[in-house]
Amino acid sequence: MPCPSPPSPSTLDAGMNIDFSDLYKKEPGALCLFSPDGAHIATAVQLRLVVRDAQTLQVEALYDCADSIQQIAWSADSLYLLSASFKKACVEIWSVHDHEWSAKVEEGIAGLVGVRWAPDARTVLCFSEFQVTRSGVGANNFMGCDFGVWIKRIHDNISHQYVHTFPSNFILTQQLRVTIWNLGTKETSYIQYPKFPDKGLDFRSDNRYAVLAERRDSKDFIGVYDCHDWSVVKHFASDTVDLDGLAWSPDGKYIAVWENVLDYKILIYTNDGRCLTSYSAYHDNLGVKSVAWSPSGQFLAVGSYDQK
Repeated sequence: MPCPSPPSPSTLDAGMNIDFSDLYKKEPGALCLFSPDGAHIATAVQLRLVVRDAQTLQVEALYDCADSIQQIAWSADSLYLLSASFKKACVEIWSVHDHEWSAKVEEGIAGLVGVRWAPDARTVLCFSEFQVTRSGVGANNFMGCDFGVWIKRIHDNISHQYVHTFPSNFILTQQLRVTIWNLGTKETSYIQYPKFPDKGLDFRSDNRYAVLAERRDSKDFIGVYDCHDWSVVKHFASDTVDLDGLAWSPDGKYIAVWENVLDYKILIYTNDGRCLTSYSAYHDNLGVKSVAWSPSGQFLAVGSYDQK
């Protein structure tokens, strides 16, 4: 049976209005991202960040950043926009409506490998490639120790800048760390040993709690954190060899965890760390490719590399 041909323009909904803007040239490597509310569109080329009206494409804001931009991200309420330079290990935050306000985070020698907004739209999570430890102390990370947090903060009424400075008796170790910057309170929190800089983090549907995949001592762990103050609510070991991802159910009751591509295994945990069930389709083929909860949280769809 032949495939049906696509509908012609004349068969489209008569009530549909389609407007086309003028053409704007896109530079190679340019970033482009709509705001969550659809009102603005941000583009970034090298050091320049441009915010346009999504309907007219008129320029509403123009920002010159400290270095070439590798990532841009909107806050959930579309009021703020961040630009990240991984090469310079800095993140700049801009207000769409108050063009006099800005904030800058510099991770310094700790490096920057990932950045994202928290759902509250006022907190930025920066993933650093290195941890900083005191010489002779071993694995104790100075960010969580009693001898203090060595952070230089510069504030004024318009802009805010946060810079990490490290004393000479500290050394770098190559392990991931999350630094949580609260733009409202100007407070910082830290989470050690996240497993990934770009995945393995999910938020409960009410945005009150976050779940994070962690790796320490060659073992997988799962941490549940209160997004209000980023304190640990629950921390437990994951029955995985090499955890590749996790996802909170839409109803907030369960956490799905799955192994990497070489091992087909899915586990379902409760929020308090109890493993309700695990599932392995086979043991001699590639593993899980994609996972998605149903909106009700009753079903879990799993895509595999065998096209099933």
